[in-house]
Amino acid sequence: MPPFIQNMDFYISQALRSAQNPLLDFCASVLTDITYGGILWWILAIVLWKKKQKLLALEIMLALVFSIIEISVLKHLFHRERPTILTLHQMFKPLQTLTADRYSFPSGHTLSAFAAAGVVRIRYPDAKGNLALLIALSIGIARIYEGMHWPTDVIAGIVLGLFTAWMSIPLASKVYAKLENVSKT
Repeated sequence: MPPFIQNMDFYISQALRSAQNPLLDFCASVLTDITYGGILWWILAIVLWKKKQKLLALEIMLALVFSIIEISVLKHLFHRERPTILTLHQMFKPLQTLTADRYSFPSGHTLSAFAAAGVVRIRYPDAKGNLALLIALSIGIARIYEGMHWPTDVIAGIVLGLFTAWMSIPLASKVYAKLENVSKT
């Protein structure tokens, strides 16, 4: 990593962490916990499916599956260490200790959040879509605030997540059309 990027990462991380207080700690922790493994977005997809918005649900699900693959490959390809010296075990986050690793690039929470929120924003270019992106951005900021990611990890998660959303929509449409044809026969 070029030194100027490392310096920028460090400066932004320190600035966010210097704002620490109990309320922000609580909010960041809740955001992290409810979005681990994309759970918030999986729940949204299930609710949409049950409300007969099956194509949108499938688009979100496909984006989440692709994000999981990207996260797994990229984290082990780059091997970038997290900024915090605390392990997840020391932070008492039992759900995260099951599958988390020590690598930070890209931010998995951010990538999956922007993959799902990106789909919502593409489908709803209004307040709903903007709210989804705002939630996703809050997740990325929370990950930096908690010391689990560098800002460039989060930026990479945003870019990859939005690209994943954009790629998932046409593929999901094809899958959905095939599912509809199968159900008619």
